[in-house]
Amino acid sequence: MAMRGPMEIHINPKHLAVERDFESYDGDVNQVGVLPAKKIRSNFTRKYNSSYIEFGFVATNDKGVQKPQCVICGDVLANNSMKPSHLKRHLRTKHKEMSLKPREFFEGRQKQKQGGNLPELPWPFLGKWVKYKKMVGSSYIFQCLSCLPKITEVKVNKDTKANLKSHFNRIHPDKAKQVDEACKANVGTGGRSRNRSSQSDDGGSTSKKQRQMSIVETNGIMAQGSPVLQSTVDKAIVRFVVDNMLPLQIVDSQSFRDMVHILNPKEEVPASRTLERILKTYEELKESLISKLEQVEWVGTTADCWSANKIRYLGMTVHWLDPNTRDRKMAVLACKRIMGSHSNDVLAQVMDNIHRQFGIEDKVTITTTDNAANFKEAFVQFVSDLDDHQEEDARVPQPEAERPDPADAQLEELIADPPEDDGSLDLEFIAFDDMEKGSEGGYIKLPRQRRCAAHTLNLVASSDIDEKLMPEAFMKAYRSAIAKAQALWNKQETSTVFAETLFKAINRRLTVPSKTRWNSLYDSLVVLNKVLEEKKDQLHWCMNQQKNMPVFVQEDIDFMSEYVKVIAPVANALDHIQGEKQCYLGCLIPTLIVTKNKLVKLMTSGNLRFCKLLVNTLLAAMERRFATTFEDEECLLATAFHPKFRLKWIGAFEERMVKMSKIKSLMEEKVEEILCRADLETASNSSSSSTEDMETEDYYASIWDEEEDTEGHDRSPKCKAAQIVNVWLQTKGTESLADPAFNSEKVLIDLFLRYNTAMPSSAAVERWFSLGKDIIRAKRNSLSDENFNMLMFTKGNILQNLV
Repeated sequence: MAMRGPMEIHINPKHLAVERDFESYDGDVNQVGVLPAKKIRSNFTRKYNSSYIEFGFVATNDKGVQKPQCVICGDVLANNSMKPSHLKRHLRTKHKEMSLKPREFFEGRQKQKQGGNLPELPWPFLGKWVKYKKMVGSSYIFQCLSCLPKITEVKVNKDTKANLKSHFNRIHPDKAKQVDEACKANVGTGGRSRNRSSQSDDGGSTSKKQRQMSIVETNGIMAQGSPVLQSTVDKAIVRFVVDNMLPLQIVDSQSFRDMVHILNPKEEVPASRTLERILKTYEELKESLISKLEQVEWVGTTADCWSANKIRYLGMTVHWLDPNTRDRKMAVLACKRIMGSHSNDVLAQVMDNIHRQFGIEDKVTITTTDNAANFKEAFVQFVSDLDDHQEEDARVPQPEAERPDPADAQLEELIADPPEDDGSLDLEFIAFDDMEKGSEGGYIKLPRQRRCAAHTLNLVASSDIDEKLMPEAFMKAYRSAIAKAQALWNKQETSTVFAETLFKAINRRLTVPSKTRWNSLYDSLVVLNKVLEEKKDQLHWCMNQQKNMPVFVQEDIDFMSEYVKVIAPVANALDHIQGEKQCYLGCLIPTLIVTKNKLVKLMTSGNLRFCKLLVNTLLAAMERRFATTFEDEECLLATAFHPKFRLKWIGAFEERMVKMSKIKSLMEEKVEEILCRADLETASNSSSSSTEDMETEDYYASIWDEEEDTEGHDRSPKCKAAQIVNVWLQTKGTESLADPAFNSEKVLIDLFLRYNTAMPSSAAVERWFSLGKDIIRAKRNSLSDENFNMLMFTKGNILQNLV
């Protein structure tokens, strides 16, 4: 350690002079020329400046000393407060609503005090009922004119008229309505009805040039001229807080209050506790959603579980089709905390309670979830008593012996397709009485479950690719390319220096795979392949700067390019199925068929060097996982009644004619059921004679030739159904839902809504969970479960413009 040199001390010459004088001091207090060690400051009296009237202060004399006096409240400050900063502070803290008043206003107040005039009434529109006396602190003192001859003074806060209204409601109920209407008619006037720009506050004209009002001063009145209500300001603040996922305490921030006050000085910002009460927006959104759901006949829901900060939640969304436009609509239902484990009975109870809370327990056609075993068990045990594919038949009474047992059908499905987690499923059947105790509304009843098609496709492209079955050439190229790519991604995420160097070299950041995002590996490899194609030298230069980071050889580049080419059909299908606006259940089967056709084309092209067996693996996995989908009546009917697809896709099946005949029979059966129901409703409202005529016509309807024109004769519902289906299938498919053949038959619209309402993927609820991360942060762990649910519900549905 180096030796420190002597410390240099700089002494002020003034101190030396003081020290020399102190040494020469001999004790005589009258000695001249001796300076004290510390300079004593003499008393200083401030003088009043005429410009201080701009801050609402005039000078008053107190024992020969000038002191500032406020012309509004009359407070007299100390002489050392006779400076602009102190005067401004008094004006802004004590009289915030007058802080932007012009100089003429305070001069008028000064003249009133000098002339002995009565103080100005803060709210002139109330002069018929009260007389202004004075101001005490932040409150006005009024004398009630209706109480005369008795003298009654009412103390009213300057920011609210609640005490004044309360006085009239209690003492003068006959005049309370008039006072309330006058207050509502003058909301936002700030108690001053005079125009600052046309005359001075004392009523006389001013000789000075009229000052143009600023935007800040005029912002209290909207462009149309109508006043801004305090309730409008409150709603805007609530939406601002909820939409940006901000803590409620932000409204207590002085900077936020100053910003609102600058925009509109006449409105007040509610406190955080008041804001919690103002969150009736949640109730308004909830009532609006329930009202919208009452207008639709069928809905579909999605459900999934999510964990944050070691707390488990179950989220649900609802989806429906507009009866008029057939547009897809979506809303958030709830995000409820789950106490304990995600067991099947707990999930079933929460989902059933949410359905009943919004009155859709009998409208849900399908609930889409992921492939988790606990969801499967929940829907097996608590599936509704309706047949899985015949929920609509519940309106027509059937003998008990003809109703199939839904539990047996679900059990057979589980036996044919065991769960994915451990290969087995332990079923726990509960007593009928226990089911009744588990739900708030009675028995727990769940609709039919559909496994998320996007999640299933993701499993096809990931878990179903068994490394043991892949050839050695594929695995060697795969491990080499992916290992180098992973090292590059990790370095970019862990080293800021390398990330900056890489960005300067290739002019972008690399996309990094994420375990929670489908298609993330595919998307990352697409970006990496593009960089290798356009800026390979720059990328390799960055990699060479790092230790133990090998660059990509040509075999790695060729493998990644071929791998992306093979996975692309599955990735594109995933993106299509996860859509919200234009994705219907009827799009699932055509999407799967297109994906299989693209994979078969890749395999037969003969241009694959590494991934030919990968294509076979993907085809086999899709065939195994989606085998039940191609036989599911819900999916088949959803596709057949979709204006774009109908039965044009049936050529993908080997037994084409048999499949077409089966689906056509199902379509005719569903159309006939709706026609019969319509005839029964018409018959119940008609006379007995018309009923006999209908029965006679139905009796002879079987002799008519379905292929001939039978003008003048009403066909049976079965014949009408066959004709409607034939015309529908013969018409060319169209992209638009405004197809004349589609809109001309109400039965086709009803069946389209019935079978295409459900979502093929649960991606909607999973995307919604990303909002939860914006709410639950490190500083908001104390947020209650109910407030969290309200914020999630309000945020999700504000985005959907439900109000």
